[in-house]
Amino acid sequence: MVGVAGGAEKCTCKKDELGFGAIFNYKSDDLDGALVAACPDDIHIYFESMDGARAPICGYMSNYNSKDST
Repeated sequence: MVGVAGGAEKCTCKKDELGFGAIFNYKSDDLDGALVAACPDDIHIYFESMDGARAPICGYMSNYNSKDST
């Protein structure tokens, strides 16, 4: 799993506490080069967690009309 964060402290947290395999600082790293090196087979899923972001949800359609939310 590859992550991008802004700032050294956020990058350290994502790598150490959340277990990212690679993490890049968009404020100081060459993001394009780093992503190409870390994702040689392309990026398959992109997840954005900023405030107001839209996030992909996969596999939920089978429960779309379910009365039970679990």
